[in-house]
Amino acid sequence: MSENGSTGTGTGEFFESIQVFTDDRAAVLSGLDRVMRSMGFLPVDPASLPPYVGPVQEEVEVEARRFFVGPALDGWVALFPSADLPEQLATAQRLSEETHKYCLVLNLHNGDVFYYWLFHEGKLIDQYDSSPDYFGEPRSPEELEAVRGHPERLRPILPPGVEPEDVERILTQSFAEDEARDLNPDELILWGDEQFDEFTRLLHIRNAAHSYEDAAREGLVDFVERPEEFIEVAYAPPLRSDGGPITTLS
Repeated sequence: MSENGSTGTGTGEFFESIQVFTDDRAAVLSGLDRVMRSMGFLPVDPASLPPYVGPVQEEVEVEARRFFVGPALDGWVALFPSADLPEQLATAQRLSEETHKYCLVLNLHNGDVFYYWLFHEGKLIDQYDSSPDYFGEPRSPEELEAVRGHPERLRPILPPGVEPEDVERILTQSFAEDEARDLNPDELILWGDEQFDEFTRLLHIRNAAHSYEDAAREGLVDFVERPEEFIEVAYAPPLRSDGGPITTLS
C-alpha cells in the first residue's frame, strides 16, 4: 500500500474525497452536522436507508447524503461523500467556513485527469485541472489561468520541508495535442493518476485513493489505512420524496 492508501492507481479509476486539514475528527463531524442541517438534512441511521446505488439515485430518489469519515492521519481527516461533485464542492466550501479549517476536494477522473479545489473560510483559494480540454470544451484564457494550480496558495497546508516549488513540478497540464506529438524529455508530463499519487504523497494525505461508491461496493479494507476506525454518517430530509417519514436521529 502506498503512502496515500492506494494499492496502485491504474487507468480507469475514480477517486473522490474531501480532506479536512485538522487532527480533530470530532470537530469535523460537528461541523459536517451543522452544514447538513443548514442544507435541510437531519441525521439518520445509515442502516435505515435503501442500499446505495449511485449519486443520481442518492440525491434524486433517496434524497440522502452519506459519508465515510476516517481517522485523523498526519493532520488530515478524510471524508468520502456519496453526493456528486457539485455538491461535494458546496459541502467542502461550507465545511471550511464552519470548522475554520482548510478543506481540499480531491478528484481523479478515469485515471486520466486530476483535479483539486482548496477552500478556506468559505472561499475558493485555489483549483487545478490537469487536462483542461479533456471533455472537448473550449476554455478561455481566464479559465485556463484559474485552473492551472497556484502552489504558493497551498503553502498553509504543506508539510514541513515541502515547498511550493515541489508541488509546481507535478502540476503539469496536458492537452489533446500532447498525445499526438513526441515530447522533449524536458517537457515531461505527469498524467492524472501519477499526479494524484505524487500530490497526496507530498501533502501526507494517506486516505485519498478511494470513493464512497467504491467503499459501498468493495468495502474499506485494503483501500484505506486504519479502515476499522472509519465511521459512516448519513443525512436525509425530514420527509422522503414519496412523502413517507424518515426516522431521524437526535
